Amino acid sequence: MFEVKSLKHATLATVSRCGMVWFNKDAVTPDMFYENYLKTTHDVALDAIADNMLMDAPTRKQDNSGEVPDNLITQRSIIDVLSVYFQPDGLVTCALEFAAGVDHIMEFTVARAVSTLFSLINKTIRNVLDYNARHNDSPLPMDKVRTYSQKRLLVAIVWAFTGDSKLDTRARMGNFLRDYLGLDCRGYEPSEWPRGFANRYDVPVASGDWEPWKNAVPVVDIDTHQVTSSEVVIPTLDTVRHEDVLYSWLSEHKPLMLCGPLDLERP
Repeated sequence: MFEVKSLKHATLATVSRCGMVWFNKDAVTPDMFYENYLKTTHDVALDAIADNMLMDAPTRKQDNSGEVPDNLITQRSIIDVLSVYFQPDGLVTCALEFAAGVDHIMEFTVARAVSTLFSLINKTIRNVLDYNARHNDSPLPMDKVRTYSQKRLLVAIVWAFTGDSKLDTRARMGNFLRDYLGLDCRGYEPSEWPRGFANRYDVPVASGDWEPWKNAVPVVDIDTHQVTSSEVVIPTLDTVRHEDVLYSWLSEHKPLMLCGPLDLERP
């Protein structure tokens, strides 16, 4: 059995010899995606989800102890904070509709965009859990967890829904989110999200504050003989920003495709 998006690349011979089951694209709505993700992430620790995906059904782990681990409590608190933005006609759905109307390098699909968003939210959760694991004596207080999660959601939406778009399109998405939240402010203060946050700012887990990406770009001293070397990589705002996003997806073991203009001189 094969699952395909369409019959666009199928030959008539293939179509005439295969039985088919067709599903309308509206069979699974964005709200269904949201509900499944939020419920699963609320009830099951991320590590357990990853382990179960790698196991056959008969060997999947079952935790019947009845005790809720601290990691899952923190994970649930983050999901509770973010759930309000996944309501019908809420922030995420409106951003999804906005993204469907802008230019993309790849064909825009709701399933891929939403799946990518979930991966970035998972990375947000892991960042908090990792911080707490390294600071057992002083884990993040709930108010900072809330602030960090909300701001990271904005960044995640920008990259998940317009990551395959031009820089100015991502900026437009950021401005759309900012304007939307200015009209429907749920836990955000207008002064907290600067204009241009989508491309210029990051949110460190320790502080939960907007921090310019340029502060994370290291200063590199280059010798004269290295100037013409093709092996020298100079960190820039783009490389640092993209590195963070790429590692977020790789940490979730997601397939990744880099799209951009061809460079014939690049080895």
